[in-house]
Amino acid sequence: MKREMLNRFYGKKLKQARTIRNLTISDLSKKINVTHQSISKYENDKMTPSLDVLKEISNVLNFEISFFYTSPAPESFYENTFIFRKKAGVAKKYKDQMIEKMALILSFEQNLESYVKLPKFNRDLVLKRKDETVYEPLSDEKIEQVSFDVRRSLQLGMGPIDNITRLCEKLGIIVVFSDLGKTTIDGCSTFYEDRPYIVLNKQGFSSVRMRFTLAHELGHILLHSGLDKKHINSTVNSKQIEKEANLFASFLLMPEESFVQDINGLGLDYLLMLKKHWKVSIQAMVFRAEYLGVFTEDYALYLRQQISRKKWRKSEPFDDEIIFEEPVLINQALEFIQNNMKVSLDEITFKTGLSEKEILTNFNYGINHIEKKDLKQSGLRRIK
Repeated sequence: MKREMLNRFYGKKLKQARTIRNLTISDLSKKINVTHQSISKYENDKMTPSLDVLKEISNVLNFEISFFYTSPAPESFYENTFIFRKKAGVAKKYKDQMIEKMALILSFEQNLESYVKLPKFNRDLVLKRKDETVYEPLSDEKIEQVSFDVRRSLQLGMGPIDNITRLCEKLGIIVVFSDLGKTTIDGCSTFYEDRPYIVLNKQGFSSVRMRFTLAHELGHILLHSGLDKKHINSTVNSKQIEKEANLFASFLLMPEESFVQDINGLGLDYLLMLKKHWKVSIQAMVFRAEYLGVFTEDYALYLRQQISRKKWRKSEPFDDEIIFEEPVLINQALEFIQNNMKVSLDEITFKTGLSEKEILTNFNYGINHIEKKDLKQSGLRRIK
């Protein structure tokens, strides 16, 4: 894309940028000293802002001017099914913020794929349903089988998973950790065309909680991708769908065959020791051990009461000692493009409309040092 090719302003991109920054039209109006009506017209393509106004918008929203001249995500993306992992009822503005963030990631990833091929997602891992227009609860056995299929596809064996983030990226899933502030949304997943996307809100996450949430979102992708949106959004089905994703995460992270062998001691001190090995929370281990019948219902209740007394429900010992597993796939792609194709970061920022700061914030660019051997093993291929 040459710089003189900026010839159309997209109002949808202004709305996207404003939503990502969690600003109302009135908020933006006050910050740039332009009327509410004018901004509404900009967003609905009824009027184009002057260059001076556009510079103000760019400065306030922290997006490159070229961002507003790049094509928006297709309407079909917004019609897609988005599955949110949330603590409680969540305001629509936070859901909209997450969806626009995912649309931004989609556009950025597709821009990168004009230079380099990212690993393909293996659709064979997605659970096949007899009739995707009808929702039927899944048996625990089916859910467990899908977790086995994931381990088998990557030859993981039955021990602890060292890095669940890398696992998802090796499967061809785009994973992004984003600081969305103190919303009630922990994460969101969606499947568009041939690519799954997962965005997690890293605000307040411990490493073990992040691992379980990521495994949970992977469960949604593999178990629920084919379901009609009405089933996903149904209050009748939502609890069961969340339960299935939680079971998948538990099965994947703590397979019965090996986990049972390790639960040969009692007490929180013993579970603390296992936490470093399995990289899951004590609470998740108690749930799994009770499910497997290793702990009785009464003993599991006793342990939960002990956890509450010690105030470990939100923060447990060793949370800070287990390494936070940042995504690296997009980072690797950026390194590959610059090192092997001699494309500058400046050109990428112009083409995508994302500032260097935005790329750094969303994709950890420049933070994680990428070794040459990691680039070779990343599955990236140059577009000929």
